[in-house]
Amino acid sequence: MRLQGLVLLCFACGGLTTNAAVDAGVVIDSSTITDATADGSCTADLLTDPNNCAVCGHACGGAACVGGACQPISLASNKDAFAIALTDTDVVYTNASGELWRVSKAGGPPQMLASALPTDPGNVSGLAVLGGAAYQASYASSAVRRVPLAGGPSQIIPIALPTGVASNGTDVFIASGLSNMVRVSMNGSAGPFGSARSRWAITATSTDVYAAANVNPTALEDVPLMGIATDLAPLACGPCYLATDGAYIFSVNAALVRTEIAPPHTVTVLAKDAIFGGLAVDDKYVYYAQISGGLARVKKLFSLPTTLTTMGTPSAIAVDQTAVYFTSPAGVTKIIKP
Repeated sequence: MRLQGLVLLCFACGGLTTNAAVDAGVVIDSSTITDATADGSCTADLLTDPNNCAVCGHACGGAACVGGACQPISLASNKDAFAIALTDTDVVYTNASGELWRVSKAGGPPQMLASALPTDPGNVSGLAVLGGAAYQASYASSAVRRVPLAGGPSQIIPIALPTGVASNGTDVFIASGLSNMVRVSMNGSAGPFGSARSRWAITATSTDVYAAANVNPTALEDVPLMGIATDLAPLACGPCYLATDGAYIFSVNAALVRTEIAPPHTVTVLAKDAIFGGLAVDDKYVYYAQISGGLARVKKLFSLPTTLTTMGTPSAIAVDQTAVYFTSPAGVTKIIKP
């Protein structure tokens, strides 16, 4: 499981769960339905059958199929839910009070994992999961809290003005708005990483950490786990979200931008309708929040954007192999991928 680094400078909050489909407008590429119908492998109505939605055998996981698209499912009706991360079975998220919660991907009642930090309730600036623990950054408290998902005492990791948290599957990396990054191993031991530099956002692979360096102008910084750090390209960020698939760095602020990691570090605008509201990437698509409200995706190598839902504006986004999850003022929502 790979988790993407995020910078989350906003508030979130919590509540009860439902597992009902949420009304939302959806746009789907009609060619998908045409191709599915032509194969003749089933006789279902591909526009409405929740077990054969758009494509024979494509199930909506309990949601309705409308116009050949699986509709959103509300996993938690937590008002202003914000930061998000995934485990194999759960969605881990924060609320506006700075509490840490989780809810099963399959639905069910949310469980509070930790109450708010008394020094800074609600100021969540990042969230990641690694090795059975959640790492919740608090910007104003200058601290990251490590919370065991199975229960037990939390650990406070001091870092000046943390602005983002990312995991590469073996370590957690924390960006600072004032000083060095911090590298945390799976057992919780922490130490400085990289140079002393203000950074806005962070994402990581098994070999490199990428950050939005707050210089003039803002730059996309590559910090190898073994090697010398370099600035790859200018970057519109302040703040922004970052995500990577190992070949490209994707960033979103006023637009969704792709930067090639390999020289000459070509920069391409993938979507101009993006807004600061989350970012996630899988093997084919980049998922982002739209200015008009809602969640969209675009192919990594470029295509016209496809709107997945117009229900609210995401605050943070995460993906796994089968679904997209996002937080918003309405809570935590899941959509089975088209």
